[in-house]
Amino acid sequence: MAEFAAGGTYTLDSCDQGCPAFPFERRDESVLLSIVAGLGGGAANPDWQQGTFAWDDWEEEVRTFQRRLREWVQTRSPREIPAEWKARFSESV
Repeated sequence: MAEFAAGGTYTLDSCDQGCPAFPFERRDESVLLSIVAGLGGGAANPDWQQGTFAWDDWEEEVRTFQRRLREWVQTRSPREIPAEWKARFSESV
């Protein structure tokens, strides 16, 4: 998130067959989200081009997701969690 916080773009593209891609673009205090054709052949959605929302809202949602994922891993994952996961999900968000 730190790299994106400085500005620029990030595209989430799973490359799964039939799935679109989701480019996020940081502009000042806003984030723009589009749904575009994905590498797996998913179609763009013309109604979802540069939908705008506040950076503060984006940041809060990311932190909430990280916290909930960490809680899930700690409570529902196998007893033996790989060291890399422990390090990554033990950080406070």
